[in-house]
Order: sequence, then C-alpha cells, then structure tokens
Amino acid sequence: MERARIIVKGEVQGVGYRGEVKKIARKLDIVGKVRNVKPYDVEIIAEGEKKNLEGFTEQIRIKESPIEVEDIQTEFEPATGEFDYFEIERGDLGEELGERLDIARGVMNDMVGKQDQTIQEVKTVGVKVDNMAETTDNNFTTLRSDYGKISKTMEKILESMDNTSKKTEKVLEALVQQQGNFTDAINGQTKAILALAEKKS
Repeated sequence: MERARIIVKGEVQGVGYRGEVKKIARKLDIVGKVRNVKPYDVEIIAEGEKKNLEGFTEQIRIKESPIEVEDIQTEFEPATGEFDYFEIERGDLGEELGERLDIARGVMNDMVGKQDQTIQEVKTVGVKVDNMAETTDNNFTTLRSDYGKISKTMEKILESMDNTSKKTEKVLEALVQQQGNFTDAINGQTKAILALAEKKS
C-alpha cells in the first residue's frame, strides 16, 4: 500500500470535479479524501496499491466541460491506513451551496449550447431538403422537356415514314402501269409478226 498526495490545478472548483474523483477512486479500490484548497485547486489524499494509484492519477486528469484539469502534482509516501473509504471533505454550507449552483449553471450552459447546435443542424438539414426538392423539380422539368422533344421527333419520323410509304405506293403503281404498257407492246409486235408470216406463206 502507498499513499499519494495530489494537487490538481485548473478549472476544478465549483464544477463537480470532487464527485468525479470519488467515483474513480471507488472503482479502483482507493481510499482517502478530496477537498477544495484556496485559491483554486483541489487536494487529494489517496491510499491504495501502486498500480491503482498510477491509474487513478491518469483518470482524474479530466478535460470534459465544465471540468478542465491543467496540471497534476503528485508526491508518494508510505500509507498510514487511516482511511476506510474515500470521501469528499466539504466546506461550509454556503460554499457547498454555491458550488452546486455553479454546477447547475454549467450544466444549463452546456444544454443551451447543445440545443443551439441541434437547431443549427436542423436548419442545415432543412436547407439540404429544400435544395434536394429544387433539384428534383428541375430534373422533372428537364425530363418533361426532353420527353416533349422526343415525342416531336417521333412524330416527324412517323410522318416521314408515312410519306415514304405513299411515295413507294406511287412508284409501284407506275411500275405496274409501265409493265402493262410493255406487255401490250410485246403482244402487238407478236401479232404483227405472225400476220406478216402468214402473208408470205
């Protein structure tokens, strides 16, 4: 068993730091006490196994709003065995009440900050949704425009095919007419030749 005398500097008074230290000590099977010391520091007397004390000094280095540990000074010495558990040594009633009010104020400030952040995130999402809706509307407008162009093109193609079909029919009619005329001419020539042959005979 060893004893560690620890001085913690930073934003550690009036922010709930002593309560966090007590929780960590209990988890690591450390006994002792923690108290505020003037003007702004926190003093910790901790007794336990050396490895537990080393882990303890690391875990109490908290940097999570509103707590901001800036420096830890540690001195080791033989344990006295005077503690049965870990406790918070509190000051007078006015001091403790003031600290609790400070803690409540810090929590409220954090909540307001997070609320502002949430509102900003919601606004950002709203802008993204508006942009998405505008983009979708533009896409549909483009689609309608493209569909209209495609429809007109198809109409022109069908009209062209219809005209081509009519022209083809006329060409076929002309060919049939020409074929008929050609057949008549052949028949006429054949009859003339046969008549001439009969006269000569």
